Amino acid sequence: MKDTIIYCLEKDKKPFYIGRTSNLSTRIGQHKKTFGEFEYYELYRCTEKQAFWERHYIELFRSWGFELKNKSLSTKPYEKSDIKYKEHDDTTFVGVRINNEVLEFVKQQANKDGRTLSGMINKYLSDQKNRTENRERKEKE
Repeated sequence: MKDTIIYCLEKDKKPFYIGRTSNLSTRIGQHKKTFGEFEYYELYRCTEKQAFWERHYIELFRSWGFELKNKSLSTKPYEKSDIKYKEHDDTTFVGVRINNEVLEFVKQQANKDGRTLSGMINKYLSDQKNRTENRERKEKE
């Protein structure tokens, strides 16, 4: 089965559209007719659950405060909070606001480390949680 690519379009380093396709170059050409010039990058590759992953990234970027132009997902209208995020089994990830410089840095790190953007965010949150737990444990000793 051919990979589906979940991608992000951005202008002035601000994401404005999340999409999915199995032919990125053709889809980017179509978007240029609609949106003009923009930057784009790959968020994730998958062979199954493509609609889920597209919606995951739409919801994730909206939770960070980006106003995306996405109006629908396939033939089903987009509904905010259609999916819930879990950082860990016991902690709900309810959203993060992040500035463009931090997003650009995390995006570069994700590409360098061969991770997804959400994987980098989850790793950061997990590291933060571990540091907090270690600090609290040391304070009790």
